[in-house]
Amino acid sequence: MSMQQNDSVSVEENNKDLALRMNARLNEGDVDGCVAFFAEKVINHGFPVDREVIRHILLDITKTFPDARFEPVLVTAEEEWVTMRMRFSGTHRGVSKLPVNGGLLMGIPPTGKTFSADHIHVYRVQGGAIHEHYACRDDLEMVRQLGLLPPLPGFDPESLRPEAQVATEEKALVTAG
Repeated sequence: MSMQQNDSVSVEENNKDLALRMNARLNEGDVDGCVAFFAEKVINHGFPVDREVIRHILLDITKTFPDARFEPVLVTAEEEWVTMRMRFSGTHRGVSKLPVNGGLLMGIPPTGKTFSADHIHVYRVQGGAIHEHYACRDDLEMVRQLGLLPPLPGFDPESLRPEAQVATEEKALVTAG
């Protein structure tokens, strides 16, 4: 391995460690400690914001879900980018005032129900701080589990096979006919 590759691995490991430490602060309910990992100026989901906006977003999440947990399942890094696949869980005990979580919970009274949904967060870490953040979240599954949308009917992976589709179409024709 060349010296350049060793430096790259070291930077990647440091960036992963930074993202995991930031996430641990959030799981401890330490919003200010979490926000300290972000640069003063940040790109959040493509929008330029400052650290104070990040703080308000995280406060809204932790007030809506006081027991919020972001449990890392898989963490990878390539150069300055860190990707964290995680399970976001919590109990809906507060009213969201910001359009976070897809805006699906703004103004919605607490349901008292718990949920657990998949998240993927991507961070660009540079100079020991997070400069960009993007997330892909299963907000629909979250609101289903909170009872705000009807649950999906049972899913059978076998129903995706072509022969199952034909059988479904034939059954529909018989009942329609």
